[in-house]
Amino acid sequence: MKKNENIILLTTPETLSLMLTQEDAPLRFRCLKMIIVDEWHELLGTKRGVLLELALSRIKTWSSNVQIWALTATYG
Repeated sequence: MKKNENIILLTTPETLSLMLTQEDAPLRFRCLKMIIVDEWHELLGTKRGVLLELALSRIKTWSSNVQIWALTATYG
């Protein structure tokens, strides 16, 4: 990600959180247009879900127009 601009980034909540700690993170994420979270139902009510929600909140401060979509195929 540091070498090339990405069109699509596929990652985990844990890796995303680490990426947000980088010094240049505000610059890298400021032009973000959309975030799609797959299998959202698996994250609800878990530590990973809270970690993701915090990461999304931080990204929203840098890119206020970003759209966030949560997808789920099943709901347990």
